[in-house]
Amino acid sequence: MNTIRQLRDELAEAGVRPRGVLMVHSSLKRIGETEQGAEGVLAALREVLGPEGLLVFPAQTYTLAHIHDPGSDRCRRCGYPARFCLARGLPLEAPRCFHAASTPACVGVLPNVFLKTPGVCRSLHPLYSVAAVGPGAAEFVAGHEQCDSGYGPGSPWEKLAERGAQVLLAGVGLEVLSFLHFVAEAVSGGQRANPYFACELHVFDRDGREVPVPPQRRPFGYSAACPELQPVLAKAGALRPCRFGTAPALLVECRATLETVRTLSGNGGEKAKQYCTEYYK
Repeated sequence: MNTIRQLRDELAEAGVRPRGVLMVHSSLKRIGETEQGAEGVLAALREVLGPEGLLVFPAQTYTLAHIHDPGSDRCRRCGYPARFCLARGLPLEAPRCFHAASTPACVGVLPNVFLKTPGVCRSLHPLYSVAAVGPGAAEFVAGHEQCDSGYGPGSPWEKLAERGAQVLLAGVGLEVLSFLHFVAEAVSGGQRANPYFACELHVFDRDGREVPVPPQRRPFGYSAACPELQPVLAKAGALRPCRFGTAPALLVECRATLETVRTLSGNGGEKAKQYCTEYYK
């Protein structure tokens, strides 16, 4: 069984910076049985950052915009467990509602446990929200609902780069590194626009008040191409392998990742070009 101290020490040895900003993508199952369960994993993450650090989790709800038709090729390709499909049971034409206080994240168990942590602030983007706890958490998530792709200027995803954040991928790979959608959008330089989601989206804050949001377009970046960037990012020092419990893990440097992909794209790198010219389908 993993202990909290063991997990904390593994994070420190991997190079997680005390007082820094850390986002976590995770597979709780692959991390393994842990002292105090999911709460113990969160405790280890907070301990390594210390009281001045900012811990961030993706709290996305993008399956809310899916078309739920279990007999379709699209649903068969999706691969998400049924419990994570927020569009399940909703007719195609039905409005989709995001409630900051109650809509679960569709990206695994640990983010949903984190959402229940006292002091956690969740952004109000209807599809690509994040949750954060620590000094400045409210400011970190503020204004996200005004981003029409979820990953553009002013979003928490941009702030990860601005603040020199790290991302821990614990038991998952680059295909779930949502920060790369911001990277693709930044590299594109606003030279093109992706299609809009067809569904009507409504956002309600923690007090149940509706918050106006712009129409939402599909984010930049083709997730299936992300793993092909790994050797390039590793060579540039933008990521390094580590372990977290029983899970193989990667620790990603956000600024270095942005600059590496930007340089590759500018030099005509095929992998970067493939990633940045496709959009999330």
